[in-house]
Amino acid sequence: MTETRNRKSKMEKYKYEIEELLNKGITIRATWKIICNDIPSYERISYAAFLHFVNKQCTKPKSD
Repeated sequence: MTETRNRKSKMEKYKYEIEELLNKGITIRATWKIICNDIPSYERISYAAFLHFVNKQCTKPKSD
């Protein structure tokens, strides 16, 4: 069970790109579509899983 807790998300390698898109003001759904379009089909994840990753792993976009 410890192994599953230490696993990294498939999206971890795209974290910087995701944060950059979100900081530019692109919506989470549009960011998900952009990322999923750029990665192989076997790495794609559902929107719900992507949203969970963004909420837990990515920094929040800067607000003025």
